[in-house]
Amino acid sequence: MAGISVTKDTLDFQAGETVVALRDAYVLVQRMAAFISDQQATEDSDPLVDTYGYTKDEAYMLRMVFENLDASYEDIADVMQIARKLTGLR
Repeated sequence: MAGISVTKDTLDFQAGETVVALRDAYVLVQRMAAFISDQQATEDSDPLVDTYGYTKDEAYMLRMVFENLDASYEDIADVMQIARKLTGLR
């Protein structure tokens, strides 16, 4: 059966690329979470609804998703420190 030949170098490269991509994704999550957090809803108004056109349910979902994604980084922070070794950034 023909296939791709996988080597240690290939695995090392892919592991490093994956760690870097995840780190970069969390940077975007943190930016979005910070921006959304700044859009505080009050009893009278909600910037996500009033300014950006989300429904109340969508605004709730957006806040909940990015708040939880941002918080999830704390759960993997130790793993990410170890994973840096896979990128060559010790």
